Amino acid sequence: MLIRGEVQEMITTVTLNPAIDRTYFLDEWRLSQVNRVQRKNVMPGGKGINAAQIARVLGEQVTATGFLGAEAEPFFRQSLLAVGVIPDFVPVRGEIRQNITLIGPGIEQTAILEPGPEISHYELAALEEKVTSLAGQSLMVILSGSLPPGVPEGIYGRLIHMIREAGSDAILDTSGEPLRLGCEAGPILVKPKLAELEEAVGQPLETEQQWIDAGREVISWGAGMVLISLGMEESLLITSGEVLRIFCPKVQPVNTVGCGDALLAGVAVGLIRGMDLPDCVRWGMAAACVNSLCLGGGECDPRQVMKIYPNISVERIDGRRRKIR
Repeated sequence: MLIRGEVQEMITTVTLNPAIDRTYFLDEWRLSQVNRVQRKNVMPGGKGINAAQIARVLGEQVTATGFLGAEAEPFFRQSLLAVGVIPDFVPVRGEIRQNITLIGPGIEQTAILEPGPEISHYELAALEEKVTSLAGQSLMVILSGSLPPGVPEGIYGRLIHMIREAGSDAILDTSGEPLRLGCEAGPILVKPKLAELEEAVGQPLETEQQWIDAGREVISWGAGMVLISLGMEESLLITSGEVLRIFCPKVQPVNTVGCGDALLAGVAVGLIRGMDLPDCVRWGMAAACVNSLCLGGGECDPRQVMKIYPNISVERIDGRRRKIR
Protein backbone atom coordinates (compact mmCIF):
# COMPACT_ATOMS: atom_id res chain seq x y z
CA MET A 1 0.00 0.00 0.00
CA LEU A 2 2.28 2.80 1.29
CA ILE A 3 -0.13 5.51 0.09
CA ARG A 4 -0.90 8.41 2.35
CA GLY A 5 -4.62 9.10 2.45
CA GLU A 6 -7.27 10.79 4.53
CA VAL A 7 -7.29 7.96 7.09
CA GLN A 8 -3.96 6.12 6.87
CA GLU A 9 -1.51 8.56 8.41
CA MET A 10 0.45 6.76 11.11
CA ILE A 11 2.76 3.94 12.08
CA THR A 12 1.58 1.40 14.64
CA THR A 13 4.08 -0.73 16.56
CA VAL A 14 3.12 -4.01 18.21
CA THR A 15 5.17 -5.24 21.17
CA LEU A 16 3.87 -8.52 22.58
CA ASN A 17 6.54 -8.77 25.27
CA PRO A 18 7.43 -5.26 26.50
CA ALA A 19 9.78 -4.70 29.40
CA ILE A 20 11.20 -2.16 31.75
CA ASP A 21 14.78 -1.76 30.53
CA ARG A 22 17.33 -1.09 33.25
CA THR A 23 20.86 -0.26 32.11
CA TYR A 24 23.57 -0.23 34.78
CA PHE A 25 26.94 1.38 34.02
CA LEU A 26 29.86 0.04 36.05
CA ASP A 27 33.39 1.39 36.42
CA GLU A 28 34.68 -2.14 36.90
CA TRP A 29 33.38 -5.70 37.03
CA ARG A 30 34.53 -8.20 39.66
CA LEU A 31 33.09 -11.70 39.44
CA SER A 32 31.69 -13.12 42.72
CA GLN A 33 32.11 -9.75 44.45
CA VAL A 34 29.97 -6.69 45.12
CA ASN A 35 29.79 -4.41 42.07
CA ARG A 36 28.47 -0.89 42.52
CA VAL A 37 26.49 0.94 39.88
CA GLN A 38 27.93 4.34 38.95
CA ARG A 39 24.89 5.45 36.95
CA LYS A 40 21.71 3.90 35.59
CA ASN A 41 19.08 4.44 32.94
CA VAL A 42 15.49 3.17 33.25
CA MET A 43 13.17 3.26 30.24
CA PRO A 44 10.15 1.51 28.73
CA GLY A 45 11.57 -1.32 26.65
CA GLY A 46 10.82 -3.95 24.08
CA LYS A 47 11.75 -3.86 20.41
CA GLY A 48 8.49 -2.29 19.24
CA ILE A 49 8.61 0.33 21.98
CA ASN A 50 12.09 1.37 20.87
CA ALA A 51 10.99 1.50 17.23
CA ALA A 52 7.93 3.58 18.15
CA GLN A 53 10.02 6.23 19.90
CA ILE A 54 12.52 6.47 17.04
CA ALA A 55 9.80 6.74 14.37
CA ARG A 56 8.14 9.52 16.36
CA VAL A 57 11.38 11.41 16.85
CA LEU A 58 11.91 11.19 13.08
CA GLY A 59 8.61 12.98 12.57
CA GLU A 60 5.88 10.36 12.08
CA GLN A 61 2.67 9.94 14.04
CA VAL A 62 3.00 6.71 16.05
CA THR A 63 0.74 4.55 18.19
CA ALA A 64 2.26 1.80 20.35
CA THR A 65 0.23 -1.26 21.27
CA GLY A 66 0.84 -4.70 22.74
CA PHE A 67 0.35 -6.38 26.09
CA LEU A 68 1.00 -4.37 29.27
CA GLY A 69 0.52 -5.14 32.95
CA ALA A 70 -1.43 -2.63 35.00
CA GLU A 71 1.48 -1.82 37.32
CA ALA A 72 3.61 -0.62 34.39
CA GLU A 73 0.88 1.32 32.56
CA PRO A 74 1.46 4.72 34.26
CA PHE A 75 5.22 4.59 33.61
CA PHE A 76 4.77 3.60 29.97
CA ARG A 77 2.00 6.12 29.37
CA GLN A 78 3.98 9.01 30.86
CA SER A 79 7.21 8.08 29.09
CA LEU A 80 5.65 7.53 25.67
CA LEU A 81 3.43 10.61 25.76
CA ALA A 82 6.49 12.67 26.69
CA VAL A 83 7.99 11.90 23.27
CA GLY A 84 4.68 12.09 21.42
CA VAL A 85 3.89 8.37 21.03
CA ILE A 86 0.25 7.44 21.66
CA PRO A 87 0.00 4.44 24.05
CA ASP A 88 -2.91 2.07 23.34
CA PHE A 89 -2.13 -1.22 25.06
CA VAL A 90 -4.14 -4.30 25.96
CA PRO A 91 -4.11 -4.75 29.75
CA VAL A 92 -2.97 -8.12 31.10
CA ARG A 93 -3.01 -9.57 34.60
CA GLY A 94 0.65 -10.59 34.78
CA GLU A 95 3.57 -8.37 35.76
CA ILE A 96 5.81 -6.83 33.12
CA ARG A 97 9.25 -8.36 32.68
CA GLN A 98 12.51 -6.62 33.57
CA ASN A 99 15.48 -6.47 31.20
CA ILE A 100 18.84 -5.67 32.78
CA THR A 101 21.90 -4.61 30.79
CA LEU A 102 25.32 -4.33 32.44
CA ILE A 103 27.94 -2.17 30.76
CA GLY A 104 31.51 -1.76 31.93
CA PRO A 105 35.15 -2.90 31.69
CA GLY A 106 35.51 -6.67 31.86
CA ILE A 107 31.84 -7.33 31.18
CA GLU A 108 31.43 -5.42 27.90
CA GLN A 109 27.64 -5.33 27.41
CA THR A 110 25.76 -8.18 29.07
CA ALA A 111 21.97 -8.54 29.04
CA ILE A 112 19.72 -10.49 31.43
CA LEU A 113 16.18 -10.87 30.07
CA GLU A 114 13.09 -12.16 31.89
CA PRO A 115 10.49 -14.23 29.97
CA GLY A 116 7.36 -12.10 30.43
CA PRO A 117 3.89 -12.82 31.87
CA GLU A 118 1.57 -15.67 30.90
CA ILE A 119 -1.01 -14.45 28.37
CA SER A 120 -4.57 -15.81 28.48
CA HIS A 121 -6.78 -16.72 25.54
CA TYR A 122 -9.00 -13.71 26.29
CA GLU A 123 -6.07 -11.30 26.40
CA LEU A 124 -4.81 -12.67 23.07
CA ALA A 125 -8.23 -12.19 21.47
CA ALA A 126 -8.34 -8.60 22.73
CA LEU A 127 -4.91 -7.96 21.22
CA GLU A 128 -5.99 -9.29 17.82
CA GLU A 129 -9.03 -6.99 17.88
CA LYS A 130 -6.87 -4.02 18.86
CA VAL A 131 -4.29 -4.63 16.11
CA THR A 132 -6.99 -5.02 13.47
CA SER A 133 -8.55 -1.70 14.49
CA LEU A 134 -5.26 0.20 14.52
CA ALA A 135 -4.11 -1.35 11.23
CA GLY A 136 -7.11 0.23 9.53
CA GLN A 137 -5.78 3.64 10.56
CA SER A 138 -2.13 3.00 9.71
CA LEU A 139 0.20 3.14 6.76
CA MET A 140 2.54 0.65 8.38
CA VAL A 141 2.45 -1.81 11.29
CA ILE A 142 5.76 -2.91 12.84
CA LEU A 143 5.64 -6.20 14.78
CA SER A 144 8.71 -6.76 16.92
CA GLY A 145 10.21 -8.95 19.55
CA SER A 146 9.89 -12.21 21.44
CA LEU A 147 6.67 -13.89 22.51
CA PRO A 148 5.54 -14.10 26.13
CA PRO A 149 4.39 -17.44 27.56
CA GLY A 150 0.95 -18.55 26.37
CA VAL A 151 1.22 -16.91 22.93
CA PRO A 152 1.34 -19.37 19.98
CA GLU A 153 4.31 -19.28 17.61
CA GLY A 154 2.03 -18.51 14.68
CA ILE A 155 0.71 -15.27 16.17
CA TYR A 156 2.74 -12.95 13.96
CA GLY A 157 1.52 -14.72 10.84
CA ARG A 158 -2.06 -14.40 12.03
CA LEU A 159 -1.64 -10.71 12.85
CA ILE A 160 0.02 -9.99 9.48
CA HIS A 161 -2.95 -11.54 7.69
CA MET A 162 -5.27 -9.29 9.70
CA ILE A 163 -3.12 -6.22 9.02
CA ARG A 164 -3.09 -6.86 5.28
CA GLU A 165 -6.85 -7.44 5.22
CA ALA A 166 -7.24 -4.05 6.95
CA GLY A 167 -5.32 -2.44 4.08
CA SER A 168 -1.96 -1.81 5.76
CA ASP A 169 1.56 -3.19 5.34
CA ALA A 170 3.51 -5.15 7.94
CA ILE A 171 7.18 -5.27 8.91
CA LEU A 172 8.38 -8.12 11.11
CA ASP A 173 11.37 -8.32 13.48
CA THR A 174 11.50 -11.58 15.41
CA SER A 175 13.37 -14.90 15.37
CA GLY A 176 12.98 -18.66 15.29
CA GLU A 177 9.73 -20.34 14.29
CA PRO A 178 7.68 -17.12 14.76
CA LEU A 179 9.86 -15.58 12.03
CA ARG A 180 9.33 -18.45 9.61
CA LEU A 181 5.58 -18.62 10.21
CA GLY A 182 5.31 -14.84 10.02
CA CYS A 183 7.05 -14.77 6.63
CA GLU A 184 4.36 -17.03 5.19
CA ALA A 185 1.81 -14.25 5.74
CA GLY A 186 3.68 -11.84 3.44
CA PRO A 187 5.29 -9.00 5.42
CA ILE A 188 6.91 -6.43 3.13
CA LEU A 189 10.14 -6.58 5.18
CA VAL A 190 11.75 -8.75 7.85
CA LYS A 191 14.87 -7.76 9.81
CA PRO A 192 16.82 -10.61 11.39
CA LYS A 193 20.22 -10.27 12.99
CA LEU A 194 22.81 -12.53 11.40
CA ALA A 195 22.57 -15.01 14.30
CA GLU A 196 18.77 -15.04 13.95
CA LEU A 197 19.08 -15.65 10.21
CA GLU A 198 21.43 -18.58 10.89
CA GLU A 199 18.86 -20.01 13.30
CA ALA A 200 16.08 -19.53 10.75
CA VAL A 201 17.84 -21.38 7.90
CA GLY A 202 19.50 -23.93 10.18
CA GLN A 203 23.16 -23.42 9.29
CA PRO A 204 26.14 -21.13 9.97
CA LEU A 205 26.56 -18.26 7.51
CA GLU A 206 30.13 -17.04 7.14
CA THR A 207 30.38 -15.36 3.74
CA GLU A 208 28.54 -12.59 1.97
CA GLN A 209 27.19 -15.02 -0.64
CA GLN A 210 25.85 -17.27 2.12
CA TRP A 211 24.09 -14.27 3.67
CA ILE A 212 22.54 -13.42 0.30
CA ASP A 213 21.46 -17.02 -0.36
CA ALA A 214 19.90 -17.25 3.12
CA GLY A 215 18.08 -13.96 2.59
CA ARG A 216 16.67 -15.24 -0.69
CA GLU A 217 15.51 -18.39 1.08
CA VAL A 218 13.59 -16.23 3.56
CA ILE A 219 12.05 -14.32 0.63
CA SER A 220 10.94 -17.69 -0.79
CA TRP A 221 8.95 -18.19 2.43
CA GLY A 222 6.88 -15.11 1.61
CA ALA A 223 8.74 -12.01 2.88
CA GLY A 224 9.07 -9.12 0.43
CA MET A 225 12.55 -8.02 1.53
CA VAL A 226 15.15 -9.10 4.08
CA LEU A 227 17.27 -6.59 6.00
CA ILE A 228 20.13 -8.32 7.82
CA SER A 229 21.86 -6.58 10.72
CA LEU A 230 25.61 -7.23 10.49
CA GLY A 231 26.64 -5.37 13.63
CA MET A 232 26.94 -1.67 14.33
CA GLU A 233 28.53 -0.63 11.07
CA GLU A 234 26.91 -2.71 8.32
CA SER A 235 23.63 -4.13 7.08
CA LEU A 236 22.53 -6.02 3.98
CA LEU A 237 19.22 -5.51 2.18
CA ILE A 238 18.05 -8.32 -0.09
CA THR A 239 15.06 -8.08 -2.41
CA SER A 240 13.89 -10.32 -5.25
CA GLY A 241 15.75 -8.07 -7.68
CA GLU A 242 18.76 -6.53 -5.96
CA VAL A 243 21.18 -6.67 -3.04
CA LEU A 244 22.40 -3.57 -1.21
CA ARG A 245 25.18 -3.43 1.39
CA ILE A 246 25.09 -0.41 3.66
CA PHE A 247 28.00 1.00 5.66
CA CYS A 248 27.99 3.37 8.62
CA PRO A 249 31.02 5.40 9.73
CA LYS A 250 32.80 4.16 12.84
CA VAL A 251 31.54 5.58 16.12
CA GLN A 252 32.30 4.84 19.77
CA PRO A 253 28.98 3.40 21.02
CA VAL A 254 27.69 4.14 24.51
CA ASN A 255 24.97 1.49 24.48
CA THR A 256 23.90 -0.70 21.56
CA VAL A 257 20.47 -1.60 23.01
CA GLY A 258 17.79 -0.69 20.48
CA CYS A 259 20.08 -0.04 17.52
CA GLY A 260 18.41 -2.70 15.39
CA ASP A 261 15.04 -1.22 16.33
CA ALA A 262 16.24 2.23 15.29
CA LEU A 263 17.43 0.77 11.97
CA LEU A 264 14.01 -0.76 11.37
CA ALA A 265 12.14 2.40 12.38
CA GLY A 266 14.25 4.54 10.08
CA VAL A 267 13.63 2.22 7.13
CA ALA A 268 9.89 2.19 7.87
CA VAL A 269 9.81 5.99 7.94
CA GLY A 270 11.67 6.10 4.64
CA LEU A 271 9.26 3.65 3.03
CA ILE A 272 6.11 5.54 3.96
CA ARG A 273 7.71 8.78 2.77
CA GLY A 274 8.33 7.24 -0.63
CA MET A 275 12.15 7.23 -0.50
CA ASP A 276 13.93 4.80 -2.80
CA LEU A 277 15.40 1.70 -1.14
CA PRO A 278 19.02 2.90 -0.87
CA ASP A 279 17.92 6.07 0.89
CA CYS A 280 15.53 4.15 3.16
CA VAL A 281 18.34 1.99 4.48
CA ARG A 282 20.69 4.95 4.75
CA TRP A 283 18.06 6.70 6.86
CA GLY A 284 17.73 3.61 9.05
CA MET A 285 21.48 3.18 9.48
CA ALA A 286 21.86 6.83 10.43
CA ALA A 287 19.17 6.43 13.11
CA ALA A 288 20.85 3.26 14.44
CA CYS A 289 24.23 4.97 14.56
CA VAL A 290 22.87 7.91 16.55
CA ASN A 291 20.93 5.60 18.88
CA SER A 292 24.21 3.88 19.80
CA LEU A 293 25.51 7.18 21.17
CA CYS A 294 22.62 7.46 23.68
CA LEU A 295 22.16 5.92 27.12
CA GLY A 296 19.12 3.80 26.24
CA GLY A 297 17.24 2.21 23.38
CA GLY A 298 14.66 4.34 21.59
CA GLU A 299 16.69 7.53 21.95
CA CYS A 300 17.75 9.55 18.93
CA ASP A 301 18.48 13.18 18.07
CA PRO A 302 17.04 13.88 14.60
CA ARG A 303 19.57 16.66 14.05
CA GLN A 304 22.38 14.14 14.49
CA VAL A 305 20.61 11.74 12.12
CA MET A 306 20.56 14.43 9.45
CA LYS A 307 24.22 15.17 10.13
CA ILE A 308 25.41 11.57 9.78
CA TYR A 309 23.03 10.58 6.94
CA PRO A 310 25.29 11.91 4.12
CA ASN A 311 28.11 9.72 5.47
CA ILE A 312 26.17 6.47 5.08
CA SER A 313 27.35 4.66 1.93
CA VAL A 314 25.54 2.03 -0.14
CA GLU A 315 26.94 -0.56 -2.55
CA ARG A 316 24.85 -2.47 -5.04
CA ILE A 317 25.98 -6.08 -5.43
CA ASP A 318 25.05 -7.53 -8.84
CA GLY A 319 28.06 -9.55 -9.92
CA ARG A 320 30.24 -6.51 -9.48
CA ARG A 321 30.24 -4.02 -6.64
CA ARG A 322 29.13 -0.48 -7.35
CA LYS A 323 28.89 2.36 -4.88
CA ILE A 324 25.59 4.13 -5.57
CA ARG A 325 25.39 6.55 -2.63
